[in-house]
Amino acid sequence: WAYITANINANQGCHSYVQIQNVGSGMMIDGYGHTNNGDNCQQYGNSGHVNQQWAIESYNGNVRIRNRATNLYLDGYGYTNNGSVCKQYGNSGHVNQQWAQESYNGNVRFRNIGTGLYLDGYGYTNNGANLNQYGNSGHVNQQWKIVTVSGAYYAKETTTAVESKKENKIAVYPNPLT
Repeated sequence: WAYITANINANQGCHSYVQIQNVGSGMMIDGYGHTNNGDNCQQYGNSGHVNQQWAIESYNGNVRIRNRATNLYLDGYGYTNNGSVCKQYGNSGHVNQQWAQESYNGNVRFRNIGTGLYLDGYGYTNNGANLNQYGNSGHVNQQWKIVTVSGAYYAKETTTAVESKKENKIAVYPNPLT
């Protein structure tokens, strides 16, 4: 494998990806490779893996948070009890997938529109711990840092790139991400 970097132009239909890091624990929100509707969302130490990369998309005045690896969205799942697990679900547009992104002490918090609960790391520091939801406490477990993803990929060594000076594009053969 060879290490390459790519600049992604968000104006060409691509999304900018970020990691979402809990202020209290330092853990990242991680889709954990889950691909089924209703699977739990997890937390994991920073690996930089695509399971930890998210697109924060504007939607009806709120945001939706979509995993880069699986295309599933963070979903409050209608749970209203403190400590409920945050789930992942395919694109439904439902209020359970909508979050109010609020600035708080130089960080952000995410409040689910459907349930009113906040994303909460719950103080967990072990890899694979569930991502939970909890009512408004203002605690650092509910505060998150948005970390920009550099656009770096690992590609097969045999990958070649051809640059078109006329169109200012780079074509990569074969597809290095498959």
